[in-house]
Parts: sequence; C-alpha cells; structure tokens
Amino acid sequence: MAFTVKEFTDLLKLLDEHPEWREELRRRLLTDDLLALPEREDRHFRQILLILQELAEAQKRTEDELQALARRVEGLTQRVDDLAAQVQALTKRVDDLTKRVDDLAAQVQALTQRVDDLTVQLQALAVRFEELTGQVQSLARRVDRFGARLGVETERQGRARLAEVLQRKGFRLLEPILAIARGPLEVDGLARVETPDGRRLWVLLEATERLFPRNVSRFIRKLRHPALTAYLRAEDPTAEAVLPYLYGTTVYRHSLAGAQEAGIGILTDPVGEVIEPRSWVF
Repeated sequence: MAFTVKEFTDLLKLLDEHPEWREELRRRLLTDDLLALPEREDRHFRQILLILQELAEAQKRTEDELQALARRVEGLTQRVDDLAAQVQALTKRVDDLTKRVDDLAAQVQALTQRVDDLTVQLQALAVRFEELTGQVQSLARRVDRFGARLGVETERQGRARLAEVLQRKGFRLLEPILAIARGPLEVDGLARVETPDGRRLWVLLEATERLFPRNVSRFIRKLRHPALTAYLRAEDPTAEAVLPYLYGTTVYRHSLAGAQEAGIGILTDPVGEVIEPRSWVF
C-alpha cells in the first residue's frame, strides 16, 4: 500500500505531539553504527583533550628542566672561576715545592752514604736470616708430623665415638668402621650397619679437630658427589640410604644450624651425639 503525503504529514504531527516516539523511530531507521557515532565522537574528543593535557604537562616539565639546567650552568660557571683561582694558587705552591726539591736533593746525597752503611749491616743480617730459615723449616717439619699424628688420633676418636653411638641405638655393625682414601671417596670412616628393624644402611664419618660451618658445607658436597653414590650402590645394592656423621673434638655452635638443616649428625666428646642424622637416600 502506497504511503501518501497526507499520511506523512500526519506522521510528523504525531511525532511532534509524542517526542518519545521520535527516539523509537530513530532507532528503527538508523543503524547501530550511526546511533553510536555521537558517543564515539565524544570519546575521541575526550581522548584528544587528554593528549593535549599530557602535551601541556610535558611542555611544563621541559620548561622546568631548562630552568634547572640554566641554574646548573650558572653554578658551573662559578666553579670554573673558583678552579681558576685554585690553579693560580697551585702554581705558587709548585714554585715553593721546586725549592724544597733542591733542598731534598742535598738530603738524598747524605742519605745515600747512610744507605751504603746499612747495606753492609743488611748483608750480615742476610747471613743470620739464612740460619734462622733453616731452623724454621726444621720446626715446620716437626709441626707437620705432629699435625699428621693429631689428625690420625682425631679420626680414631671419631670412629670410636660413632661405634658407641650406634651400639646405644641398637644398630649392629656388619663390618669395622674403616677409612677410605680414593680421590673424591676420601672419608674417615665408612661401614654397613643393620637397624633394629632389620634395614641395612651405610654410616659415613668425617672427623676434624675443630668443626666449623665450612666443614659442614664441604661434607654436604662430598655426600652429593656422584662418585660416592656410585661406590655405595656398587658395594651394597641392598643398603637403602646413608647416615652421615661429622665428628669434632671442638664443635662450634654456629656450625650446628647448617648440619641440622641438612640432616647431618654431629658427634663430639664427651657428649656423644649432639645432633641425630637423617637418612640420605642415594
């Protein structure tokens, strides 16, 4: 059916009488893009205003920086003037030092004679030094031999203390606790034991005269060495784990925290077991 002019005129009149219909008609006639156009334009306008505001702030910051630079240049100019005055003063001091150098040259000549005299005395002292060096070397060899004997005795005490602790706990030694010296496998005591519940374990001992935190760190690295793990597995595949012990004739308190955290047992005299070890599964 055709839409006449009169009907269109009537439509316009109705739209004037009912403004709320115009909005509905607009939504029916216009696409979503056209309806959203004013909102998008308003958003773009706000973005442009924001950019302009940021540019204005950046310009303000630039002006502030230029003013700061100007103040720095002024300060540097003053410093250059001060340095020029200092150079002038230093020139005067150099002249004074030149005179002093001449005086010192005369003193050096006098000292040269004294050095010649001291050279004679030094030669005599050199002979005496050679004699003392021989005596010191002899003493060093004696100290080394004593240290070696002391180390052997410390290891023996550590193995004895470990055997006592294992016996008190009800462990059965399957072999003597012996030392091993084979590259990275060098340990002061190693043996297989059987627990009260029938499990088979390794016990491993490192002994030292004085037990510091660094001894704990070295022992942990040794326990993690692949060669040691391979050796223990090859020697007894039935052993489930290893109980690591550190023995010290003197144990320093600040070494206990690292040992306890790593699960390493600590032995000393006359206390015995200070820290109980945890099993290291390999």
